[in-house]
Amino acid sequence: MLFISNVIKIIFIYIYYENIFLHTIKSCLIIFFNTGIASFIHIYKTPEQFMTLFLHLMEVLAWQTVFLIPLPNNIILLPNPGKKLADYVFSHTTETQYLSITSLAENCKVSEATITRFCRGLGLSGYNAFKLALAQADRTTDLGDSSNSAEPVSSEDSISTICAKVHAANLLSLNESYALYDEEEMSKAISILSSSRRIYCFGQGGSMIMAMEAWARFSTASPNFVHICDSHMQASAIAMADSKDAILFFSYSGSTRDMCDTLQIASSRHVPVILITHFPKSAGAEFASVVLQCGYNESPLQSGSVAAKVGQLFLIDCLFYGYCSQKPDTCSAARSATAHAIANKLL
Repeated sequence: MLFISNVIKIIFIYIYYENIFLHTIKSCLIIFFNTGIASFIHIYKTPEQFMTLFLHLMEVLAWQTVFLIPLPNNIILLPNPGKKLADYVFSHTTETQYLSITSLAENCKVSEATITRFCRGLGLSGYNAFKLALAQADRTTDLGDSSNSAEPVSSEDSISTICAKVHAANLLSLNESYALYDEEEMSKAISILSSSRRIYCFGQGGSMIMAMEAWARFSTASPNFVHICDSHMQASAIAMADSKDAILFFSYSGSTRDMCDTLQIASSRHVPVILITHFPKSAGAEFASVVLQCGYNESPLQSGSVAAKVGQLFLIDCLFYGYCSQKPDTCSAARSATAHAIANKLL
């Protein structure tokens, strides 16, 4: 009976999901040939054992390789929140790649814990790994860019075309960042920077470079800005900070473990936080006094893209001139002094 039941399942799946069926057949053959025919016959002696293997591969490949086809026999086993999540991902494949876990939870009307369990049920470490797998399962160019990105570049593009696409992507980022500009939030951020005794410029990974850019820019006008790249040293510094200090934190995703650890300490010490991120509804935003949103939808395969940084550079310069406008005489004198100091370094 088990054998007949499994045959019916396979026929049903073939009728509705022929592409996955053929993909699984191919994968089974690869496994069989890699294992060896003799070993395979020794291990899978009965048709029932073979069908069990085949259906298991069908489920795994459907979600882990092809990823986006909700198999009936797989979905039926999911609890209701899992079904809602699977259906949403299937219907919004591209959009999901660019959503934070908080935004996806809101869109699906499920909890973030449900999403995490769903991802781990697929054998993935978490939501970020899930987004990466979605991007890899989706169409990509031969250079690794997502075909759904604003200006995907391929090896077939000429140098002129590549330059034009990069230019368009950077302009898009700049325009989106300006469109997302919030005067009230920007004014609050400038007020915090102007009134703080010491401002820590933090980030991790590619965002650490942006934190360094901010520190380098502001250090021409004030000695109050500090940059620390190591996450352990960031935590140590904030453990001795207080409400008279401030943090300028850069994180495109707004959801990294090191950032949340540091910001949790900042919250307990009542240190105001200005967060520059693409995702206003993220784990880091919960600790922030002010959230400034940068533009450009960066695919999981585009991590560290220059276009995403262009939007953040725009916000840095807006903050810089806003800060200087609060203390024009002091900042003007400081900029003149630092310019003269650097001039002696030039040949």
